[in-house]
Amino acid sequence: MKNQEKELEINAEELEKHLGLLASYLSLLKEIPIADDKRWILEAIEKEIELFSHALLHKDISEELLLERPIKVTALAKDVVKHLSRDAARKGVFLELKAEEGVSPAIGYPVAVRQALTNAIENAVKRSEEGELVSVIIAQVENRVKLEVRENLGDSSFVLFLPIVPQGRRLLLDVLKEEIRRRKDNSGLGAILVSLENYFEIRNLYGDKRVSKYTRKIEEQIRKVLRKDDEVISDGEGKFLILLGSVPDESTLDRVATRIQRVMDKIEEDVNSVFKRSFMLFTDLKELTPESLLNSLEENLE
Repeated sequence: MKNQEKELEINAEELEKHLGLLASYLSLLKEIPIADDKRWILEAIEKEIELFSHALLHKDISEELLLERPIKVTALAKDVVKHLSRDAARKGVFLELKAEEGVSPAIGYPVAVRQALTNAIENAVKRSEEGELVSVIIAQVENRVKLEVRENLGDSSFVLFLPIVPQGRRLLLDVLKEEIRRRKDNSGLGAILVSLENYFEIRNLYGDKRVSKYTRKIEEQIRKVLRKDDEVISDGEGKFLILLGSVPDESTLDRVATRIQRVMDKIEEDVNSVFKRSFMLFTDLKELTPESLLNSLEENLE
């Protein structure tokens, strides 16, 4: 135990030293003339320094602070746009969000991405005249999520590419990890797992392109019967994880699962597909891990 404490102390000292150097470099960078639309880079770095410094002051050298996390880019951007809309309206500038449907979660530092987007929008609004439009655009380009800010339908004043979360089981585990962390103080989580059992058979028969289009269609059909705050995540390999936004009771979970079952039944009529599903209400998240949650759902597929 003493060795662990000593190691933590050394790590804290090393981190503090590096943060000091980074802060010094940042001060030097601020002296260099830089275009307004690029200042978000410095501000994002500054925000990260604040985040890690806060951890040091509170003796909380959490590994999670040093790791990138899955980001729901559309949800993050929607929140930022909502927060800044009032200030934009005061100046007579229109602020809009245009996001493709079904954009995959991306990997990044949520605090830095949020701050960078906030700075970019604020700068764009400052440069805009009354009656002009500032657009926040989100699209998925192959294996990356593109986040950009455009002023009055002109060229982009801010562009950020984030790699999407890897597909497969790791994707679902990463999403569940973030969801459990976010809901730690909440009273539960309702989850539904839909599995296209013959996914690989269909892929071998029709090829990657067609099966990808097919799974996107399934995801869209599931999304149509969900409530506004529910979410569906496709792992890209035939599994669809549905997370209920609010904390449901058993009857609510059952109703949502029934609606999803109807979707599955209809798709099975159109295409030779075999589906299984499971739905569970997890009430104690303190001892729950992403692996145990996903294992429980998989074991109960029927």
